[in-house]
Amino acid sequence: MPYGKVKEDRANSGLIRGQNHVRELFSSDNVVLITRVSALFDSEGIEFCVLDGLASLFGGGIGGIARRVMVAPESTARAKFLIRQAGLADDVDFSDEIR
Repeated sequence: MPYGKVKEDRANSGLIRGQNHVRELFSSDNVVLITRVSALFDSEGIEFCVLDGLASLFGGGIGGIARRVMVAPESTARAKFLIRQAGLADDVDFSDEIR
């Protein structure tokens, strides 16, 4: 698993299988940041997924390919609040549709 704990119940949820619409919260090539945000969301029960996490493996292992952190639209405000509360807002460039 590339980031945090991808729990079996989340892997079977509609968010991962595409049954719910998701929004890009932010994208980053900073693996440490995405891991911290993943742990934060796990601890707070926010459903999310990280897309393009394996893309750099296919690109020769370069770390410059941004991964996208996706959340359900109804979780967007809470997710942004938690990122700001954790002091990570300066490291996150929220997607245009989220600002």
